[in-house]
Amino acid sequence: MLNLFQDSEEYSTLLEAIEEYCNHRLNKSSLNVLANQGLSIFLRFPEVKYASLYLLKEKTFEFGHQETVPKENKKDMKSIYPTLVENGTIGGALQTGAISYKRRQVAIVDSNNFLIIPLLGGNGVIGMIILNVLSAPEDLHQSFFVLCNIYAHIFSSTLENSFLMKQVAMEKEVLDQQIATRTIDMAQSQRELSERFKALQSQLSMSIPHEFRTPVNQIYGTSDFLKNHFLTLSESEIAEMLDDIYSSVDRLKTLTENYLYFANLSLISTNPYEIRSLQEKVSPSIESLIIDTATGLAIKHNRNEDTKYRVQDCPLLIGQEFFSKLILELVENSIKYSKPGTEISIETSIEGDTLVLSVTDHGRGMSKKQIEQIGAYTQFERDQYEQQGSGLGLSIVVKIVDLHNGDFSIVSELNNYTTVVIKLPIASDYEI
Repeated sequence: MLNLFQDSEEYSTLLEAIEEYCNHRLNKSSLNVLANQGLSIFLRFPEVKYASLYLLKEKTFEFGHQETVPKENKKDMKSIYPTLVENGTIGGALQTGAISYKRRQVAIVDSNNFLIIPLLGGNGVIGMIILNVLSAPEDLHQSFFVLCNIYAHIFSSTLENSFLMKQVAMEKEVLDQQIATRTIDMAQSQRELSERFKALQSQLSMSIPHEFRTPVNQIYGTSDFLKNHFLTLSESEIAEMLDDIYSSVDRLKTLTENYLYFANLSLISTNPYEIRSLQEKVSPSIESLIIDTATGLAIKHNRNEDTKYRVQDCPLLIGQEFFSKLILELVENSIKYSKPGTEISIETSIEGDTLVLSVTDHGRGMSKKQIEQIGAYTQFERDQYEQQGSGLGLSIVVKIVDLHNGDFSIVSELNNYTTVVIKLPIASDYEI
């Protein structure tokens, strides 16, 4: 058999070309450049007429033609490739995973000899080289196969590394875009948070002093009058003044508790463990909670005859304390903003795995702008209505609903009605 590398100069030139390619691939050239230059090294083998590169497509798992050198042989390779597939030459070569003497890796087509060299990556075959060799298989020396095999590994690792670098660059670009978008979103959120905080400060500066000062002044004034004129007052007058003091103390107590309640909800919303613990609690039956809470409040404000119930019972993924607070604030809000004698309706219905709770009053209603501006410590048109309360009730409701993966909405018409709709998840797997 012919020794391919009897000529030491020819052998030395081939090794220098391989070494030069190894150095060049460190320059981070593009995949196309590295493929073209790497494929050209195969032409330095004395027995190779032309070489073609096929890479495996990720989505279709088919081999796609990448390059042929010299380019004028591309047309020849295009016509020969189907034959190599049909006669099993390509399949047989890929099964071995490496170049060898085996005849199934060499095909003779139209008196031309073709050698298939699999290109292996970290996760298997990434492509293949098809060489048109001048000599018959039996005339190719072992050294030819050995060097082809060594260089094929160098070539495949170069291509895989280039491809991975390209992927990393693309992923970095996507990540940079995501970071940039996230940064913009965070900046926008920060601006919105700053604006809301300023608005909150403004509301607090106006709301808290007024809300606390009014009942305190009432208590102070009435008790001072009692102290100085106790002996001249009748029992009925004293009883009336004591009722005023009690009412003011009750108002102050409710106001203080609501501020603390909202502050506690705000703290919970910053702690994932507290939120998770909150969402695991269940109210086994909501019917009694709704009727007992709403009836007690309605009797207190002489609105028991106005309050109507159409309640469908079910277990809810919310603790009884929070659900009762939610009902209390909704009903109190309806009583506060509607006149005695007008109906207040409380209804529940079940939609799939969700409870829909609606509370409707026929009071002054709300505009679209007012609905959009619902927030903590906001009370609408105080100067017009002089309504007691800090406007914190609906904010507490919104916070509770949000912490329990629910939904809050308001449908209203000025001077006609307001309906608050709450949607909360049902504890479908709860066993009573």
